[in-house]
Amino acid sequence: MLESRPPPRVSVEIWREIFNHFVASNPGNELRYKEPGAEKAFILSHVCSTWRANAVGFPALWREIAVIIYEDHVHPRTRLLSLFLRHARSTPLDMTMIALSSQFSPKVSMRPVTLFLQELHRARRLEIDVGLLRCLQKLDSRAFDEIEKEMDGAPWLKSLSLIPLSSLERTTIPRTYTGYTEHLSLSIN
Repeated sequence: MLESRPPPRVSVEIWREIFNHFVASNPGNELRYKEPGAEKAFILSHVCSTWRANAVGFPALWREIAVIIYEDHVHPRTRLLSLFLRHARSTPLDMTMIALSSQFSPKVSMRPVTLFLQELHRARRLEIDVGLLRCLQKLDSRAFDEIEKEMDGAPWLKSLSLIPLSSLERTTIPRTYTGYTEHLSLSIN
């Protein structure tokens, strides 16, 4: 008969190192992979209660936020994006917002986009689709005006990348965006 022993205790620092490795495990460091860090942290938080407590207790795991607008929906949905932002607490964010379609269904909820725009003041790094900015200006001039207002108070902003609509691969699989060949990038010192 096997003797049952309690599992060994692992320090918070070790958990953080393991989780950081998992979140950073995809090649590239510029949000050009399938799942941004917050989505990976979400996966970690659903393994067991210990992993959830450790993931939720480590705000830096949730710092990479991406909003992707498809023709018929926005990813992530508002509740999930709210959860990511809440778990990131006051950590400066690496934020990306792109559109994988130049046409949007009128039924698409733009609430996640609005929530994203309300958090721009927390951006450490911001990548944004220029074509999407034009669409927002046409769809909702108030949402577009929100960008300027929120960016006025972005004390952590170190990098701003404006990605032209034409440089995005439109035939990508869901939640994947690669192929940024040309973009304007500004580093703020």
